[in-house]
Amino acid sequence: MAKKNKSKKRQAVKNETVTLDNIERLSDLLGIHQSAAGVSVTKSTAMCVSAVYACVRLISGAIATLPFEVFRKEGSSRKKDASHSLYGILRKQPNPKVSSVVFWETACTHILLQGNSYAIIHRNRQGDPLALTIIDPSRVEVDVKNDRLLYFITLEDGQYLPFDMDDILHIPGIGWNGRKGLSVISSVGQNSIGCAIAADEYAGRFFSNDATPRVI
Repeated sequence: MAKKNKSKKRQAVKNETVTLDNIERLSDLLGIHQSAAGVSVTKSTAMCVSAVYACVRLISGAIATLPFEVFRKEGSSRKKDASHSLYGILRKQPNPKVSSVVFWETACTHILLQGNSYAIIHRNRQGDPLALTIIDPSRVEVDVKNDRLLYFITLEDGQYLPFDMDDILHIPGIGWNGRKGLSVISSVGQNSIGCAIAADEYAGRFFSNDATPRVI
């Protein structure tokens, strides 16, 4: 009887753990994280904080306008290689829909807010890169199989597809395991950003009431 009770307790704990994991994954997928101030912090609400927006715009904009060069090694020296297939992709236009500046600005924004930047590498039959398509980090899950990273991505059309590490350009921010960076809005900056949002909302309600404090 005692063994059965212990077994039930273990099963209950196991089920509870799975439930908590599912909640965390769902929060990451939806981009909704509850702060200590009681407000939800998402990538959209975080960018409504003027300090966050200013920092992200300044850093991502500055990096995006830097020249991306491709070099060819020649002995102990290196030379710029404008004829390389990656030159046009990295420096001019990663894909027909976006320019290089927009692509790298978006990639930096993803890193600054969500801790990771992902882009699908499109190749020809010979394996040469043809284009890069940036992906929202909330649509990506990273796993390890046979000592290789696998990226499971939910595409805009709803398809859920696996990609090998050779077909993904992944730039992680600071993290614990080297495979995935920490999301700023769901970890290190969640409470501070949440407090800023809560203070802004409170100020808005206060002034909309003709700056009249509530009296009991």
